Amino acid sequence: MIEEIPENTGFPEELVTLILGSRRPILFVEGTHGSLDYAIYRACYPEWTVVPKSSCSEVIHSVVSMRANASLTRVTCSGIVDGDDYSDEDVAYFEGLGIKIIPVSEVENLIALPVVCSAIAESEGFTGADLQK
Repeated sequence: MIEEIPENTGFPEELVTLILGSRRPILFVEGTHGSLDYAIYRACYPEWTVVPKSSCSEVIHSVVSMRANASLTRVTCSGIVDGDDYSDEDVAYFEGLGIKIIPVSEVENLIALPVVCSAIAESEGFTGADLQK
């Protein structure tokens, strides 16, 4: 069955085409196609179609709009935004929308988290005492 795509989805035609053509879930993130956000999330979520949006508010709008138009596609969507000192109530609200907040204020800071830094060092061949340093 072929259905007409409504004009009021809240998305530009290019994005609607990407979403409808995807078989993978959509992950809306902050940043642009040339940003570190996009590169990191594509590497971390290879099973997802990562769609960069310029800001937190654009990620929120995109997730809410796509979920409101869920009848257009069977593809699910979620979002990830920077942890800009949100309250517990804000975190719960975002999670209710399908948006996760990272534990740092900028995606670059994820690399400085001990668990991430250690994993990177291990992948580079560091072990034992050298890994701890």
